[in-house]
Amino acid sequence: MADVELISKKSFCDDEREVIDAFANFQKAVIDKNIDELNNVILNGFELGGMFADKLSKSDFVSKIEDGTLDYSKSDIIEPTILFDDE
Repeated sequence: MADVELISKKSFCDDEREVIDAFANFQKAVIDKNIDELNNVILNGFELGGMFADKLSKSDFVSKIEDGTLDYSKSDIIEPTILFDDE
């Protein structure tokens, strides 16, 4: 995945690696504007916040990726921390 790079000095257990790989696949789908994959991996009820004044729903996020309003060309995952909740 040339467009998605993991930058980390840590080693990850299998469960952590599975989470990182899933996130990298999501990022790759965003970069590639792979709408079918985004609709598969994003849960209904998804809301994106933080970069916008308003939260974006799944359909709004996917629409903005599809029409180019949100346009990503590369993703660097830098020193991720994966936490598991036993509950």
